[in-house]
Amino acid sequence: MNDVQATTDRILNTPLPLAYAIAISQLTWVYILILPSQLYDTLGLVAIPGTLFAAYIILGFAYIGQEIENSFGHDVNDLPLDDFCNQLAADIDTITTSSPTNGAQTFVQSAANCVLYPALRYGYDVWADSDVSVEEIRAALRRRALVRMEMVKPRLRRRRGREGTDGDGEGEGEGLGVGGRYEKVRATGVESV
Repeated sequence: MNDVQATTDRILNTPLPLAYAIAISQLTWVYILILPSQLYDTLGLVAIPGTLFAAYIILGFAYIGQEIENSFGHDVNDLPLDDFCNQLAADIDTITTSSPTNGAQTFVQSAANCVLYPALRYGYDVWADSDVSVEEIRAALRRRALVRMEMVKPRLRRRRGREGTDGDGEGEGEGLGVGGRYEKVRATGVESV
């Protein structure tokens, strides 16, 4: 974990050198300004919209490069590190709910192995029972997803307050990201991808 933290700190605190950023910007603009004279002999007056289109694409790539230079933050295009950490914490909680005994098979089939923790505290024997239908298992999996979202919601609310979005980067209202997607699951009971 320390190695991962040191690596991410190094990425965060090592910006693109200023001279390199200036050189890229100047070369981009020089190329865009020279481009019409290069295209005029071949395309004639069509070189004007062609140059505008090429400039739009080239400047777009330059802007994208600047935006993704630092992927640690709370912008729409940054990595969702809070979500990654919450998922890791949930998985670690699930793994550590019961201690393994001698052998994997014994651990998996143990009554103490709460397969869908924290939503349901039933052990392996309940789910291995032949009377449990596929629909009941799917309903339990949906419930587990909803319980996990309830555990994560306070952090999402704080993040939403900082960004002014609904969790998917689309501003106020119902979205298809983390906020709106799980509200739809709660309302319908069915998650659509």
